[in-house]
Amino acid sequence: MTLSSSDFDLAADELITIRDFLRWGASEFIAAKLFYGHGTDNPWDEAEQLLLNAINLTPPLSVCEW
Repeated sequence: MTLSSSDFDLAADELITIRDFLRWGASEFIAAKLFYGHGTDNPWDEAEQLLLNAINLTPPLSVCEW
């Protein structure tokens, strides 16, 4: 599945919280049928690692930080 820039624009308009971005990222990873073999073993942890690194937070987040 190939996403267009308009798909990303639509997603960006609806994603507000860290949790929103994590769920979106994990859903995209599932759709892409990624292989998790470099430190994570599931789409949620992979999305968390990538997102939190991008915004300079250290994983894992506690529930109150979402």
